[in-house]
Amino acid sequence: MLNRYPDARILAHKDTFADMMNFCMQIDPKGYDMIPPSFNLSLTSENKRFEAYQADHKDAIYIAKPQAGAQGDNIALFKELRDLPFTLDNKDIIVQRYLDKPLLLDGLKFDLRVYVVVVGIDPVQAFVCEEGLARFCTVSWLFFCLIMIRKNTRLQQSQTSRRPTCI
Repeated sequence: MLNRYPDARILAHKDTFADMMNFCMQIDPKGYDMIPPSFNLSLTSENKRFEAYQADHKDAIYIAKPQAGAQGDNIALFKELRDLPFTLDNKDIIVQRYLDKPLLLDGLKFDLRVYVVVVGIDPVQAFVCEEGLARFCTVSWLFFCLIMIRKNTRLQQSQTSRRPTCI
């Protein structure tokens, strides 16, 4: 018995998921407006698209996520690419516009996992498990933001002599 469809794991990769969401937004912008703009910076065309987006959204904050990362490892918040605490050379980085007002539950970020078994495609047949999983951050979202601001400010101070800009 298989617990996954062959090659379905690509749905969980940040780069292919971003590509699929960008494609869906082109087809139905209103239906996917809850997805923040995403950019795969390992692609030249995406770099240009990101630069154009950044030019139109001067005050936006972005989050950089390594393709191979998980559980918040090596993520960084930034306004300009030069503010990243790492270089983009030979790195598969996904950048998204940072949601500065996420949905919170008692001040905590969370996600919900719903398990679905798809048994047929034509016609579509699926079963949703009655139980699911709710995951909560262990620190408040506001505390996390303050940590990221301090972390990025210290990095900027050590890298340049200019006054740091907090995000």
